[in-house]
Amino acid sequence: MVNKTEEFAAGHVPGAVNISHEQLPARLAEVPKDKDVVLYCRSGKRAAVAADVLRANGYTRLSHLEGDMQAWSANGRPIA
Repeated sequence: MVNKTEEFAAGHVPGAVNISHEQLPARLAEVPKDKDVVLYCRSGKRAAVAADVLRANGYTRLSHLEGDMQAWSANGRPIA
């Protein structure tokens, strides 16, 4: 099983905020509805679950990072 906290600490998109898809329903207030929200995880499955939760709660400004974190790092993009 993937430890999401350790995964985030190992490398993430600069400026990203780590909210696990499992914690998301309890932390919705931390996700702005009036801004674009880009979702990603290591491979995409958890980000898709998070997107479903957000859509069900009225979020519309959502996008999914193409290729997720694996593609981000493979393309040499900055990692925090």
